[in-house]
Amino acid sequence: MPETNIVGSHTRQWAITGTDCPALAAHYIRSVGMSEVGKGYRIIRHRPGFSHVNVCLEGAGRSWNNDHWMRFPAGTAGIFPLAVPHGGMWANEPWRMCWVTYVEPPQKHPLIAGSRIEFVHVDPRPLEWALLGLYHEFNRANEPQAIAHHAALLHLAVQRAVQAEPNTSRLARLWENVDANPAHPWTAAELASTAHMSEVHLRRLTMAELGRTPLQQVAWLRVRRAAFLLESHAHTVEAAAWDVGYRSTSAFTTAFKRWLGRPPRGR
Repeated sequence: MPETNIVGSHTRQWAITGTDCPALAAHYIRSVGMSEVGKGYRIIRHRPGFSHVNVCLEGAGRSWNNDHWMRFPAGTAGIFPLAVPHGGMWANEPWRMCWVTYVEPPQKHPLIAGSRIEFVHVDPRPLEWALLGLYHEFNRANEPQAIAHHAALLHLAVQRAVQAEPNTSRLARLWENVDANPAHPWTAAELASTAHMSEVHLRRLTMAELGRTPLQQVAWLRVRRAAFLLESHAHTVEAAAWDVGYRSTSAFTTAFKRWLGRPPRGR
């Protein structure tokens, strides 16, 4: 079988195709979309007829990485070349992601080249915002010039993800560990030890790569995870705070406002 495609009743998603949106087709974009993945989701493509970028926005799923399944955490972009086997599946935890697929003519140099899947760390917000802007414009005012601007921003965000360095650094593995266990009482010393470098070196690399200190990055990952838990209406503010490592609701609320600019709202 060329493809296994099981979305299931627990997954919610939307998509816009290049056929319906000429502004996307102008960049050779086949489709764009966003999913809140739930139980039963499993996609396996043995020889896909398109290349694509998939970005994890919240939580984590599992993705096929050339020869094995690996965890696919928030802030990671998967770069999938044409015809290279790939897949994704639910990993028993919240997972929100988006994608952009391309079908380019043979004479064009492909945006996503090569024969191996790569994973890179990205700030997912520019791509998410461009996608949401396109979605709302396309389904509401539907003004062609505005749609074209959103499509161009979307394509630019993909280009930047494709040009990023693959996740081979110790920092990539460090943040994967933190994202997998946000409730752990991380300290600067433990973060540095986990990354096998000094606290000074870790701080310098993190500031250069993310514009944040290591402990600020921990707080950012915690708040992002908490925001997803609250948006899924599965948690109260107190429960979300506890699940991501805050033992004080007031401290959690202060951190949430600092990073996201709004107070947390639970069920």
